[in-house]
Amino acid sequence: MAMVEVRRVTKTFGKVVALSNVSFTIEDGEFVVLLGPSGSGKTTLMYLIAGIYKPTSGQIFFDDVEVTKVPPKDRNVGLVFQNWALYPHMTIFENIAFPLTLKKMRLSQIKEKVLQVAQMLHIDSFLDRYPWQLSGGQQQRVAIGRALVKEPKILLFDEPLSNLDALLRLNVRAEIKKLQKDLKITSVYVTHDQAEALAIADKIVVLNNGFVVQIGTPDEVYTKPSHTFVASFLGNPPANLLEANLSTEEKIAYIGKSGLKHPAFDLLLRSGEKSFILAFRPEHATISTHPTSNSISCFVYTVEPMGREQIVTLQVDEHFFKVITSVDQKLEPGQNVYVLIDLSKILVYSSKTGERLF
Repeated sequence: MAMVEVRRVTKTFGKVVALSNVSFTIEDGEFVVLLGPSGSGKTTLMYLIAGIYKPTSGQIFFDDVEVTKVPPKDRNVGLVFQNWALYPHMTIFENIAFPLTLKKMRLSQIKEKVLQVAQMLHIDSFLDRYPWQLSGGQQQRVAIGRALVKEPKILLFDEPLSNLDALLRLNVRAEIKKLQKDLKITSVYVTHDQAEALAIADKIVVLNNGFVVQIGTPDEVYTKPSHTFVASFLGNPPANLLEANLSTEEKIAYIGKSGLKHPAFDLLLRSGEKSFILAFRPEHATISTHPTSNSISCFVYTVEPMGREQIVTLQVDEHFFKVITSVDQKLEPGQNVYVLIDLSKILVYSSKTGERLF
């Protein structure tokens, strides 16, 4: 195991800034997910930890020892690639054993280590086969085995499940999480899939345009997103973001023609914020066909049945938002309804900066 510390790291490619002043710490045995959309800098950051890239500025430490300029082969990291990168002309045994063969270990030692890892990953019966004879999930296990066999201090995953179908992804995801917990190995996992991140991470580092937007546990980044980007990126469907305007006299926040009351709106008025972004999760609201106090009057735009629940898209003025309801609630497009938000779960963001106000 190892502790990883990234200190004020910036990485540029010519005039393109891939990462800007990134800092965070990964504790011994922690499973950290680097999450963000394409182009956010997450893979670049992982390659910096691996030593494949060198930072333009900043430092990287393993267990308080600086490794910023140490080459990959001397960092003792295991890397699992997105495309698995297995050698088609080699057997599964030879693929897993490849890092040990490069070290010129004795054949008896290689056999012992390969068998140990293969048994752990339930692929010991496939060792004499070739990659093309295995399923996608089995090939992914081989790639993980090849990374594990050299007993790395840090295990790095570069979107390892993106080439698997949806059901297989769920199964392999659970296997990776259990394996990491059993081995207690420090791990860094890159993905753009927020459901994947929430399911497996001890800690999530959310990136956007090369900046760290938020660092926290899955619960923290989901329930208390620090920025509108995080709120709108996490969740399926993600959080709703609605523009609200405060009435100075009434101390009421208006969304369209509907007014909402909340004690905290007084704080906004005192701070001079007369407009803001009100956010809430689709599961934190209910739909009524009758007017109620503190509700938003809107129209049903679409209804999407999802089996045990349905996602209802609603329209207020030019804005759309979503609410999750029971399939037993019958709603029709164009119908006038009233949405009651759980005000204990609302989040308020600055309409200027996107940062959370409370």
